[in-house]
Amino acid sequence: LMATIVKDRVKDFQRIPFVSETNNLCVKIGWKFVEEIKIVATGSEFIAIHEYHGEEMVHDESILIMRRI
Repeated sequence: LMATIVKDRVKDFQRIPFVSETNNLCVKIGWKFVEEIKIVATGSEFIAIHEYHGEEMVHDESILIMRRI
């Protein structure tokens, strides 16, 4: 089994889907998707500063569970 923690990013006010890209890449190289567990990422002062300035931030992370085929 493999567990990977992945978090989407925001660039130029658009969410970049690193979670789905990582999942697709792992499947492409021979892993089978088992489960995705979403968790709330604890914020930091850095995130609070960006939100104060009106920037959109990602507050969730995904744990991707994969099994080798």
